[in-house]
Amino acid sequence: MLKERTAALETSLSELEKTQKYLIESEKLASLGTLVNGISHEINTPLGTCITTTSFLEKVVKDLIYKVEENKLSKSELTSQLYNFLEGQKLVSNSIQKSVEMVTNFKQIASDQFTDKLVDFAVYVYIYTTLHWS
Repeated sequence: MLKERTAALETSLSELEKTQKYLIESEKLASLGTLVNGISHEINTPLGTCITTTSFLEKVVKDLIYKVEENKLSKSELTSQLYNFLEGQKLVSNSIQKSVEMVTNFKQIASDQFTDKLVDFAVYVYIYTTLHWS
């Protein structure tokens, strides 16, 4: 009877260990999903700005082409639209740069988790980057 009880307890312990491993893996996957969702949202924001801005700039250029072809474009309107184009270009450039920085920071944070190498770094910048991008 003691052997049967010991065997039953060992089976129960084995099942508990399997369940624990399963729960740990499930929690890891849930955390990873949350992280990926957050990163996707952060990167999609500047990319959405790029898409919206390039659509606007396309409209500006088409309008300019039409007015040039119809000889209806004044110098002041051309100048105004060129300034709009420059502002749009700056917005797209800044948004792309922000996306690049986020990906670079994410890669750095991810690689920092797996290195034993000692490196010099600015604590404030590292903490700010980690809190801001993760």
